Amino acid sequence: LAVLEKNGCVARYYGGAAYIGTADAYDARIKMSSGQKERIAERAAAFVEDGQTVFLDSSSTASFLIEPLARFNGLNIVTNCLDTAVKATRLTGADVYIAGGMVRSPSFSVVGSFTSEFFKDFHADIAFFSCTSYRAAYGCFESSKAEVPPKKTIVSNADKSVLLVDSSKLEAPAAFASVGNSEIGWMITDKGISEEEREAVTKKNVRLLVVD
Repeated sequence: LAVLEKNGCVARYYGGAAYIGTADAYDARIKMSSGQKERIAERAAAFVEDGQTVFLDSSSTASFLIEPLARFNGLNIVTNCLDTAVKATRLTGADVYIAGGMVRSPSFSVVGSFTSEFFKDFHADIAFFSCTSYRAAYGCFESSKAEVPPKKTIVSNADKSVLLVDSSKLEAPAAFASVGNSEIGWMITDKGISEEEREAVTKKNVRLLVVD
């Protein structure tokens, strides 16, 4: 099951696992490694201060940041995920901005040239993002090429970039290169990372934080 989960075939939960079909792909991603994602998000919130502009990508991991962000005042939250925008509107007092473009139904992410141009109208204090796979030799990879341009724009238009990636994504298969190590300020992952993987990440000058 662990191997199937790492390859994106199933979502594990306490006592079992579920096949990831197209219709429920986003819900399945939310359930995958949810405990790790919650702890990663809580640690990531320590980077945030009142009044900041925050980019959140369309990853399920970034959506776990919404509840911690509710503690802050005067935030601007900018995202290309429909679900994240709705949660942020309901749970926080932030001004929430949603990018335009084409909606990818399995992920609720908004992609396309309009999306990247939208993000260029903002300059963020901090960008939180995830990926399908992180490989220490390069950085981030995505399973869909459409996700690459918005992610690159999010990172390039922020003062600080923080990669949120649970250990199941380390060295996982994915085809399309997105954000390279030189563009990653911080990486937050969980204790499932091996000693070899820790060493490989830090050798790339990526500042690494590991949560319990």
